[in-house]
Amino acid sequence: MPIVGYCKCCVAEVSDEAAICFHCGQPEPYRKRPKSELGERILRILKDSRSSGDTKDLERVLNHAES
Repeated sequence: MPIVGYCKCCVAEVSDEAAICFHCGQPEPYRKRPKSELGERILRILKDSRSSGDTKDLERVLNHAES
């Protein structure tokens, strides 16, 4: 059964089985959803303001929220 996560580029929901994000075309887009409520809040904020598309910032913020 597929697991829903988020795209590392555009932050849209994607399956762990997706080869590309059907929203933005990012190859191998899947990232796990945050485990904490704070991580989910940050993900929602990033999703609302995803103008930059900087995946390094996205990963850094989510990793920090989980630690």
